[in-house]
Amino acid sequence: MAASKSLATRLPSYSTGPITARDEIEPPRISIDPEYTQAVVVKAGDNFRIDANVHGKPLPSITWLKGEQEMGNTIHREIKNTATYACVAIKEAKLSDGGAYTLLLRNPGGEKAVQVNVVVLDKPGEPQGPLTVTDITKDQCCLSWKAPIQDGGSKISHYSVERRETSRLIWTIVDPKVLNTCHKVTKLLEGNEYIFRVHAINEFGSSAPLVSEPVIIKDPYTAPGSPKGLEIADVKKDSMVLTWEAPNEDGEYDGGSRVRFSQVTFHFTMRANSLFNGPLLCHRGAKRPRETRSRKRHKRQRDNCLDTSRV
Repeated sequence: MAASKSLATRLPSYSTGPITARDEIEPPRISIDPEYTQAVVVKAGDNFRIDANVHGKPLPSITWLKGEQEMGNTIHREIKNTATYACVAIKEAKLSDGGAYTLLLRNPGGEKAVQVNVVVLDKPGEPQGPLTVTDITKDQCCLSWKAPIQDGGSKISHYSVERRETSRLIWTIVDPKVLNTCHKVTKLLEGNEYIFRVHAINEFGSSAPLVSEPVIIKDPYTAPGSPKGLEIADVKKDSMVLTWEAPNEDGEYDGGSRVRFSQVTFHFTMRANSLFNGPLLCHRGAKRPRETRSRKRHKRQRDNCLDTSRV
């Protein structure tokens, strides 16, 4: 009996089969304050921070993004991450600190991200360019631009438009309250060169200016130059052929616009014999001879003077 018990204790158990040792995998998780589900609103110059607890097996990597760009430490921004905690702190917030912040976790079990929107209350960013100058005439032009990308957390109420002659340093206000993103500027001096600038304004102040390129105020269209090489050919008793060359179409001689047609004018000088005073010259637009004492002589003068308006 004792021998059978000793034999039973020495028999091995059945094999469990091959086993691979590996760590337990748990996908990343983020525990964050519910207040971050709403936009975080801060005033310019204030400090703010975004933080969260991090979970996952193995411990996930932690990355902070602003927009699509990875963030690092700067003079006024500090990133403080541990194995289970993630935090980004901003000192003295400015307009450019507003936007979408993303906390991204990765491990072999997958990835997890959470986005927090931050609004910094400040004066707006400058209007989007370019500041375009169009429809230029001898005393006016039209300006156009686009609204700022960053409105400073407050609706753009209006724009301020200014002008300056390039020969001067002082800016002159054209209109302090423009409601649209375009404006007609009048009362300009022909031949002068101007620069224009536009500010966007909200309840917190005025943006940096958007400045145009210098532009000369002048009429874009002038009279064309004279045709060249006028020649007369095939002259007959009641007709002739005229030929000529058009002005150069290089902007200087065509007046800034294609020459569409030519106007031909004639000036006639006719010679007739007068019974009372030798040869009499009459031409288009000539005044008739003054009435004399003799009706008969006056009739002869009138008949002998050719009325060129009928030619």
